[in-house]
Amino acid sequence: MKNKSKGFTLIELLIVVAIIGILATFVVMSYRETRTKGYIARAQTDLKSIRSALTMLENDTDQWPGHWKPGKVDTGAGGHEIWDLNTQQAGISRTDGNFPKWHGPYVQNGLPPDPWGNPYFFDPDYNINPDGAPQWVAVIGSFGPNEEGQNVFDDDNLIEMVGFEK
Repeated sequence: MKNKSKGFTLIELLIVVAIIGILATFVVMSYRETRTKGYIARAQTDLKSIRSALTMLENDTDQWPGHWKPGKVDTGAGGHEIWDLNTQQAGISRTDGNFPKWHGPYVQNGLPPDPWGNPYFFDPDYNINPDGAPQWVAVIGSFGPNEEGQNVFDDDNLIEMVGFEK
């Protein structure tokens, strides 16, 4: 008479656990990728909304954030950036009192941070061609998925050019 075992052997259990672990890894990686794509899409939508608010500011006051003249693009001098578009100097959600004919706020309740927790910025001398001859444009932007915080410019930045028709 044969002794029939009704359970699993240790090796069978280890194989099942390994397979479940591999499948769980794929699920987590897919979730992270999907979440990052969602964050990027939200930031791009926010930038388009901010661009509309900036256009309204420009139409009312003939100024960009930081009291910058619309259409004027610097050539990398630096120091003209507005690192947080919620500041009074930006003029989008509130004013410092130096924007003539300001009829804002142009966004209600201020701007939320980007999906990675950083404020959106304005830069009138952003180089959109860092690998070749400099090409300076005015942009509003997010520091993007690198999540490294303010003053970090790299290929992950999400930008929307201003002063140009698309």
